[in-house]
Amino acid sequence: RGTPFGGGGGGLTPARSEAGYSVAGLSSVGSEFGRTPSRDAFGINEADNWSDVSGLPPAAAKRLQKQRREALAAQLAALPAPSNEYKIVMPELEPAESGEGEGDGLYPDGFEEDAQDTLERQDAAAEAERQAELAKRSAALRRELPRPLVVNREEMLAPPSGADAAGLDAAEEIRAADQLLRAEMVRMLEADAASYPVPGAPELKGKKRRPLRPLPEEDMAAASAMLDEETASLAAAAPPLDEASVRAAAEAAGGELSYVPSLQRYAPIASVPPAEALQAPQQALQLLKNFMARDAKRAGKAEKKLDVLLGGYKKRAAALGKEIEAQHAAVAERRIELACFEALRGREALAGPQRAEELSELLSVQTSKEEELQARYAELLRTRDSLRQQLRTRAEAA
Repeated sequence: RGTPFGGGGGGLTPARSEAGYSVAGLSSVGSEFGRTPSRDAFGINEADNWSDVSGLPPAAAKRLQKQRREALAAQLAALPAPSNEYKIVMPELEPAESGEGEGDGLYPDGFEEDAQDTLERQDAAAEAERQAELAKRSAALRRELPRPLVVNREEMLAPPSGADAAGLDAAEEIRAADQLLRAEMVRMLEADAASYPVPGAPELKGKKRRPLRPLPEEDMAAASAMLDEETASLAAAAPPLDEASVRAAAEAAGGELSYVPSLQRYAPIASVPPAEALQAPQQALQLLKNFMARDAKRAGKAEKKLDVLLGGYKKRAAALGKEIEAQHAAVAERRIELACFEALRGREALAGPQRAEELSELLSVQTSKEEELQARYAELLRTRDSLRQQLRTRAEAA
């Protein structure tokens, strides 16, 4: 039986027959050529599955893969070289008739508007609209001047007291004009507070005031001209004040007003009883304490955040500081050693010639002594040789 599938000659192992060996699915030897089961080094019978080299020996598989890579490389090398040539073709657009294309993203000549130009045009239109809207606001909003957190209608509409009231009693028309100005000022402050609230202001209770109806530009221009004319006349009638005078007047005016807790508003100090006037500085002190506590709390939170954020940098800075101190100490020690060696070199430079002279004298003395000893030694050698000669002669004579 053939293996591994069994079933007679149905396996992959060649089965022996009378005509020779045969493989499943192929005719026996002698009828026609069949597929060689193994050792097909040249891949003759791999027309259908030429990429499978699992049945070949390792050397033959490597050789076959190398031949295939070389053939593929030769085919790729025969391909034509790429040419980097570009040709831009613009469609010919017919010019639009006069009046067409305006307002729909097209230029007057009918071509489509560039995206960047569209954005710039839209930004310019939005900026012009914003400037036009800003021009309709009050001067306090346009110039970003400080505004009160709470508009005190009763205090602002109250008639002046004291000398001012006596002066206004003499001219009822001036008093009426002052009341009209105060009422208009309160209306403007309330409208601005409703439409553009001040940061930190309490929420308005009740029905909010509607925005003021914008005045015609001609009336606004006429009012501005009248104000400029009156300002110029006042400036010509009275000399301009210097900065010191203005500051002194502002401090004096601010010192006359104070926040009275019992009245819950600012009032002149002279118009309230002494007990209530004494509460004003106490209230200011308590307010400052509250501000200090709030700022201290914020500072503590900021310090904690900075400690978390800069903790690694602080440790790194401390380590580098210790390293720098160690380097400074090493540099100081090396400087001390350098100073010692420089001092030693100076002394050696002074004592060197003297030592050399002393050594030269010793050398000359030693040289002369050696010469004397050498001469003495040579003379003794001659005496010895002479005595030996005499003894040799006497011995021969005897």
